[in-house]
Amino acid sequence: MASLTHLLAATAIGAWLSVSAHSWRRLPRPQDEPLVHAPGPDPDRILVVGSGAVVGYGVLSYDLSVSGQLARLVAAETGRGVDLRVVADPDLDVVTARTELRALTLDSFDVIVITVGSLDALQLLPRRVWGEQLDLLLDSLRTGPGQSVLLMGIPQLTELVALPRPYRGAVARRVRALNDESAQRAAPRPGVTFVPFSPPPVDLLQNASREVHTVWARIIAPTVIAALSS
Repeated sequence: MASLTHLLAATAIGAWLSVSAHSWRRLPRPQDEPLVHAPGPDPDRILVVGSGAVVGYGVLSYDLSVSGQLARLVAAETGRGVDLRVVADPDLDVVTARTELRALTLDSFDVIVITVGSLDALQLLPRRVWGEQLDLLLDSLRTGPGQSVLLMGIPQLTELVALPRPYRGAVARRVRALNDESAQRAAPRPGVTFVPFSPPPVDLLQNASREVHTVWARIIAPTVIAALSS
C-alpha cells in the first residue's frame, strides 16, 4: 500500500508542479556555472549536492543563492577562502543523488553538504525505502580522514510552499518521518552528521530572493564552520 501511495503521489505532484500557478518551479533559478568562490588564502573546498533549498529559486546566479551566501559566511569566519561546487536540480532525489556523486572526485572536498529529501517527501516515499536508499547513498561516499559529510534535514515544506490542502498533512508527516530516519541512519557513521534544517516560515513563491537565501545560509554555516575546524 505504501508503494502504491508513493506512485500515485509522485504522479500527482509531478502533474501539479507542471501546471499549477502555485508551483515554485515557475520561479527563475541560476543558469550560470555552478561554482562559487570566496577570496582568501588556502581555500576550503565544499561540495553542495541536492534539491530544494540549494536549487537557487528566485535568483539568477549561484553567487546570490544559498551556496554563494554560505561560501562568504564561512570565509568570513575562518579567514580562509572557499571554493564551492554546486550539484543541484529540482528533480534530484535520494536515488539520483547517488548517481551524481559517483561522477565526482569526492576526496577533493573537505566538506560535503547533502540536501536531498524534499522531492522524496513530496512524493510520499515510504520511510523504509528512504532509509535503505539513504544508506546506499552514504555508503557510496567512502569519505577519507578529516572529510565531513553534513546531511541536512528536510525543511517543513508546508511552511514554505503552497500545496493542495488535502495533501498538506501527509507531506508534513512524511517530512518528520524521513528526518527521523535520516538522524538514525547518520548517527553510527563516522564523519557523517545529521543537521536539522528548520528555516522560518515564508511564502517562497512570493518572497524568493537573495535575502531568503541569506537566512538559509546562516542556518547552515555554523555546522560547516564547525566541520572545517574539527
